[in-house]
Amino acid sequence: LKDEIKWSQHKAMSYLSTIELRGIDRTGILLDLAKTVSEDFSINIRQINIQTHDNIFEGTISLYVKDAEGLHAIMDKIRKIKGIDTVKRNQD
Repeated sequence: LKDEIKWSQHKAMSYLSTIELRGIDRTGILLDLAKTVSEDFSINIRQINIQTHDNIFEGTISLYVKDAEGLHAIMDKIRKIKGIDTVKRNQD
């Protein structure tokens, strides 16, 4: 029961956010994206969806963040990954 209470409190302090991505596809870009989110921010990724066509990739990454400030920090860091051109919050 104690673990359930901790989990529900943690869940209540976070909200699901989806980030839209676009850029030039290259070997390792998905790894760089996952490492940036998981290691630099200690955030679990809920879902990643990436499609490529003619060396251009588009996709989304869904994750739980604590607040808008944290989301913007993650987005700023993702923008620095080589090959990423567009990073924006999905408003749906």
